[in-house]
Amino acid sequence: MAIRTSFITGFPGETAEDFDELCRFVEAARFDNLGVFAYSDEDTSASHALDGKVDGRTIHNRKRRLMAIQRKIARARNRALVGAEVPVLVEGPSPETDLLWTARLSTQAPEIDGAVLINDFETAEPRPARSAGSASPKPTITMWLARCFPPRNPRQR
Repeated sequence: MAIRTSFITGFPGETAEDFDELCRFVEAARFDNLGVFAYSDEDTSASHALDGKVDGRTIHNRKRRLMAIQRKIARARNRALVGAEVPVLVEGPSPETDLLWTARLSTQAPEIDGAVLINDFETAEPRPARSAGSASPKPTITMWLARCFPPRNPRQR
């Protein structure tokens, strides 16, 4: 099981104290995955009329600071997985290179929380079974994790 969430930084009325409390909460909660979005004024939303707007530079800096906290948490979680055998869902050949396959842990949301890159299979490459009239299922295999890298997803930077 994994816990993931998202936060908005710079919502109107957010004070430095509010943001510091959020940072302490994230450090204590140690989420598996976390997304951070910068507040932006949209004239069609109710928040557009609120007082206490936070300036853009502050919003950007708060987003970066919160993501830096989460990167440390994610790095520690990933390092704890090195050497473990874990089940992964094989997505298929990597879009980056023919030398890798892409998979994900059960705790990783597709296209959001990073991926597992496979460079070698102990047996033949997995071949998903096809069933008539439905999407082909993706195989789950057990992998030994040799190294972990930070996610390359721009939303997590």
